Amino acid sequence: MNKCFFLIPAFNEEKNLKRVLLDFNRFGQTIVINDGSSDHTKNIAKKYAYKILNNSNNMGYDKSLRKGISYVLKNFKDSRLLITVDGDGQHQSKYVKKFLKLSDRNDIIIGN
Repeated sequence: MNKCFFLIPAFNEEKNLKRVLLDFNRFGQTIVINDGSSDHTKNIAKKYAYKILNNSNNMGYDKSLRKGISYVLKNFKDSRLLITVDGDGQHQSKYVKKFLKLSDRNDIIIGN
């Protein structure tokens, strides 16, 4: 499953990020896009994420996701699956196995 990447945009998520990272690290490589956080988000990401990308200031969720997607496409051309996860913990890892199964037959999967 090392071809599965989780993009996690995070702005001031020090209370939730460690739990999210530990949860999703079980399924693949986590990449945190630290969106100019002023708390300890960056330090937590450095310790628990596979990779951290830092925005010098707050660029917003969409631009942070685009930055992460561009990074993966440029640096991991053989990546199998890219999943976006919010840093606040609202997305649950229990659906990852289902997404992996669906990815064999589909190019895009949207979970809600």
